[in-house]
Amino acid sequence: MKNLLPILLIAITVLMTACSKDAAEVLPGTWDTSDGGTITFDNDNSGTTSGSEFFEIDLGNGPIEDFLWELNGDNLTMNFDDNAGGTAELEFPVDVKKKNKVEVGVNAGFIDISVTLTR
Repeated sequence: MKNLLPILLIAITVLMTACSKDAAEVLPGTWDTSDGGTITFDNDNSGTTSGSEFFEIDLGNGPIEDFLWELNGDNLTMNFDDNAGGTAELEFPVDVKKKNKVEVGVNAGFIDISVTLTR
């Protein structure tokens, strides 16, 4: 029985590691947002968004759909430029639930500033 415990712990560790997903591996591609829009993260760290209020940035010249993105640990940084001198930077925590489900933002029960991305 004593020999079974280390084997069980190793198996659990392997399973947890195999199930965890790195946001840098999962994020590239096109996603549907839980608020009715879409967002695409390209491999060259550019992206586009459409129809999502969560990701909508308007610096006075209409919504900006194109952005540059990068991951810093578990945080997603998005930089928007309206080509008229206006810029905005957004930073959100990213939680990969599955390879086809990602939570962006903060949902702490009493405060929910988040959107779910699904494929």
